[in-house]
Amino acid sequence: MARPDRSNGLGIATTTLLRLEIHGVGHQEHHYTSDAEHGRKQMMVWPDWRSTVTFSDEGPGVTMLHESADLKVVLVGLEAGQALPVHPGPAASFHILDGEGVVVVDDEETAVTGGVTVVVPPGARRAVRASSRLVFLGNLGDPASEDGAH
Repeated sequence: MARPDRSNGLGIATTTLLRLEIHGVGHQEHHYTSDAEHGRKQMMVWPDWRSTVTFSDEGPGVTMLHESADLKVVLVGLEAGQALPVHPGPAASFHILDGEGVVVVDDEETAVTGGVTVVVPPGARRAVRASSRLVFLGNLGDPASEDGAH
């Protein structure tokens, strides 16, 4: 449920707290900053990714955090041995939040662990493989140019 926005009368952005039930995971708190004068959402904040990430024995747990014409942001949970298959796509970044694995870009494999960020150029083929339980934040520019599932 959203709390009403409060404005100081100068059109300065204020914060609204939403509590959402997401796929049976429980209540998730997301903070949205909105432009009081225009009613536009400007920013979304997840206080802790650990309460939002999902895992599945049947494949990657993908939680869509944001999707627009300009940007797609996903939080992905992989169990040990799981992978996102090799696929081409738009420019992207993968920030490893926790765990260990390998990011493949074209023919180059890079071992990754929590704290590592990999930036992928547009059109490059990419994959992520988990050697332990792995969590990463994926950001894709120009999501309309995606070729296949991500």
